[in-house]
Amino acid sequence: LKEEAILFEIRDNQNLVGCVAIQIFWGQIHIKYLFVEENHRAQGFAKALMQHAFEFGKARKCHFAFVETMNFQAPDFYQKLGFKIDFVRDGYAKETSFYYLSKEL
Repeated sequence: LKEEAILFEIRDNQNLVGCVAIQIFWGQIHIKYLFVEENHRAQGFAKALMQHAFEFGKARKCHFAFVETMNFQAPDFYQKLGFKIDFVRDGYAKETSFYYLSKEL
């Protein structure tokens, strides 16, 4: 019950500003990748992309969204969007931790 990944983009003319890749996975939204060009960060683009992913999930009758990230990436960003930490796995190289987070839609 896994569908092909879907990519939502924000562009400035022909230049990519940011994108989010999602996938319906067993009836829920898996946030696979989120990227915003460095010179466009802290301007609300990542939040807008995530809101679009949430609305897509709601329209598809998904109950939650989930994402995996490392401690040096964006767990705080996802928590600001309402994600809760479900699981943390420590022990990766350079004292890195893996986070699994989810958010009710």
